[in-house]
Amino acid sequence: MNLYFLKAASPFIVVTPIVSWVYFKRKNNINHPIMQRSLLHLKKDQRILDYCGENIRPGFWITVNRDPIENYVKFGFTLKGDSGSLGTSVIADYLTHRELKILD
Repeated sequence: MNLYFLKAASPFIVVTPIVSWVYFKRKNNINHPIMQRSLLHLKKDQRILDYCGENIRPGFWITVNRDPIENYVKFGFTLKGDSGSLGTSVIADYLTHRELKILD
């Protein structure tokens, strides 16, 4: 009985950690302050609203490229709406706390 249960549950045992890792990675990327700010600006852009529709949301897969030496972040994702989807890249520069103190 236990052997059959183990065989039946083995796909779930393998897939569950992978799915949870992807889910939390996506959630952290969406909650990033630069991503939140970019979504705010993208939802106000009339050209995007005309193409995608009113209900704009980011797609499932979000790629993030960070370069701490050059101080930039690049988010790549798909905006999905009621009438279409649009591939989007957002590039943002930032300064660290130490660099801001130097500018003061």
